[in-house]
Amino acid sequence: MPDVQARDNRDLQRPMRRTVWLNGGCRSWYLDANGRNTTLWPRSTWTFRRLTRRFDPASYRLVARPEAVRASGALASARSS
Repeated sequence: MPDVQARDNRDLQRPMRRTVWLNGGCRSWYLDANGRNTTLWPRSTWTFRRLTRRFDPASYRLVARPEAVRASGALASARSS
């Protein structure tokens, strides 16, 4: 996991510990096999919007999926015809 992603995940999991999902003995489909909630956002929607409105691709390793590359090539061919 790239460093930026690992740091962001730690920052996300920290406030999650105070939620009822992890602190109240809750057993639900939100929790994975390790008891981590990777589904819900523990903060306000405004905070989510503020934190995710910009993306710095230089902070991540981006890898194109082969089927996405093929599909984009097919789209380019169709547009040029």
